Amino acid sequence: MNRSNNYPMNGVRIHVEDDDFVEPWLDHSTVLMQHGFCRNGEFWSTWVPYFARKFRIVRPDLRGHGQSSDPGPDYRLTLDDLIADLIGVLDALEIDAVHYIAESFGSVIGVSAAARHPHRFKSLSLHHTPVSVGPDAGQAQAVGHSSWRNAITDLGVEKWWLQARGATGDLTGNPKADAYTAREAARTPVHVAVALADLARSFDLSDSLKKLSMPTQFHTSGRYSYTTSKEQQESLLKLVPHAELIVHDDVKGRTFFNFFDVDTVAPKVARFVQKIDSQ
Repeated sequence: MNRSNNYPMNGVRIHVEDDDFVEPWLDHSTVLMQHGFCRNGEFWSTWVPYFARKFRIVRPDLRGHGQSSDPGPDYRLTLDDLIADLIGVLDALEIDAVHYIAESFGSVIGVSAAARHPHRFKSLSLHHTPVSVGPDAGQAQAVGHSSWRNAITDLGVEKWWLQARGATGDLTGNPKADAYTAREAARTPVHVAVALADLARSFDLSDSLKKLSMPTQFHTSGRYSYTTSKEQQESLLKLVPHAELIVHDDVKGRTFFNFFDVDTVAPKVARFVQKIDSQ
C-alpha cells in the first residue's frame, strides 16, 4: 500500500511517500530514506523493492525539494529547521524510531538529528557522508563561476547540475539517466538550492558524530570525491569507533553510487538492517 501525503510542518508542507507492503498482521520496523542536495524521494524509488516485503518505507522530500512546498525566496535555511522537519515527519506518522538510510546532505541531517534524538533512530546507514565541506568541493561545484551559489543562480539548477556532475566525475555516461537526474534536481527552485549551498558550506559534524550510539554503517565509493575525501571517510571511524566503513570499489560513481549501483549497495544495507531487527 502506498500512502503519499503532504504534512504541515514548521511553516511548510512536507511531502512523504509512505510504502508498506508487509502483511498487516506482522510486526515490522520502518526504514526512512532521506535524499541529499537538490534531490527528492524519487531518487530512492529503486531501493523500495529491496525492503518492501519486510519494512515500511518512508521517503520524505526536504522542504523546498520535490513535492514539498517552497519556503519562499527570502527564507534562510537552517540545519535546525531540517532536523525539526525530520522529527516532525516521525511524529506525524506516529513512528517511534526508524532505521535511517541517507546520502550526502541527508546524512548530515541524520547525524545531527540522531545526536540530539538518539531514541528515534534504530540504526544509521549513511552514504557519501561529509564531515564538512572544504574549499576543493566548493570550487568544483562553482564550475568556473565566482562561487557555488553564483553558479546555481547564473546557470539555473538543471544546467548547473549537469556541469557540476561532469566536473566531479558523477555523470553516468547514459544520456537518459543524466537528463533524468538533472530534471529531478531542477524541481528544486534556484533560491532553495542557493540557500542549501550556503548552509552546506557552514556545517561541521565532528561533535555530532562523537555522540552517535546506535549501530552505524558508512558507505563510500572507492573513488571518493571532492566532498568526501579518503581522509574524511577514514576520520569517520575515529569519530564513531563502533561504526563500520564500507568502501565500494566495485561501483561506477563517486557520489551517486547508491543510486546507479543499486544492485551492489542496497542488498548490503538490507542485510545490515535485518540483522539489527533480528537481535
